[in-house]
Amino acid sequence: MKALKNRSRWSSYQMLRFIEEKTKIGTWIWDLTATELHWSTGLYRLIGLDPQETKPSFSAYESIIHPDDHLDITGPLVRADGSTIFDRQFRIMRRDGSLRWLQGHAEIHLGADEMPHQVIGVVIDITDRKILSDSLKLAGRHLDLASDILGAAVWITDRQGSIVSQHGWLPLTGQSVADVQQMGWLNALVPEDRVQAMKVWMTSLRRPEPFEIGFRVRSSDDEGVAVTGRFTPLEDRKGGIAEWIGVFRRQGSDARALQDHVPAGEEGSGEHRLHPAQIRAARAMLGWSVSDLADVSGISGSTIRRMEMDDPDRSVSQTYFDIMHETFRRHGLRMELRDGMAVVGFPMSP
Repeated sequence: MKALKNRSRWSSYQMLRFIEEKTKIGTWIWDLTATELHWSTGLYRLIGLDPQETKPSFSAYESIIHPDDHLDITGPLVRADGSTIFDRQFRIMRRDGSLRWLQGHAEIHLGADEMPHQVIGVVIDITDRKILSDSLKLAGRHLDLASDILGAAVWITDRQGSIVSQHGWLPLTGQSVADVQQMGWLNALVPEDRVQAMKVWMTSLRRPEPFEIGFRVRSSDDEGVAVTGRFTPLEDRKGGIAEWIGVFRRQGSDARALQDHVPAGEEGSGEHRLHPAQIRAARAMLGWSVSDLADVSGISGSTIRRMEMDDPDRSVSQTYFDIMHETFRRHGLRMELRDGMAVVGFPMSP
């Protein structure tokens, strides 16, 4: 309590020094009556200059500003009403060679005679924020490019399913990011598909596992364009769901890569749905636990258990069976249907 009482008697100057020491902030004052410029300790620290070597001056300040970001603040003060004279972002080149992004804000303060007496400015280092912003923009461009190459629409949502960004959805539906918020994407669907799509969407988001959703998007004809979306969760550090990432493609345009890998003459996932006994037998032959299979295939353990039930859960997407079939095939096993019987085994060497 004593420390708090002492701090309560701090002067404004002490409080400013404390804030500048704990944050990346600097301040300056231009005294118009005495034509003097004052820099705070925090500003010196921010711009990388030594107060023992450099006196506050516009020339010293301008010498470290990036050539493309110079601003003439020594000209006539056309705003003599106490309003902001500038609020901008700019770059500086510190003497140690580092480039920093700063946010500068300055206002004119009037004296008792209603004339400008001071210009007070604050400068904030926003380099980290700028790097993050630029990285997000670059990632967005990458997703736009991927969307164009794949001929698909890409969604990124938060854990509740609210769309954070979308790429390729606008050309497909005419909807912007603002249009799809608060389930607004349902308006792009043909009316008959909206209720079912909403049910599938809300139900699937409750399960921490990949899912598919299909519906028809409105088009110039009455039937609409059929699309299929495949979503997978992105986990946070604690193992919970941080985001969902999904890709929508027009039905019929997505030749599944898994089917492309099935050698000619073999019965792949497109020809029969794996039998639960085949999955259990394949695990046993490879010496895998459910956890092992989950690690190799990327399918959650709970979904694998549902797939292995003698009375299989028909809500499990065919995509999971395709992935499972390909996983076993890559490890040397073959799945076949012979005279109505599901068979699994290693192929015999010729």
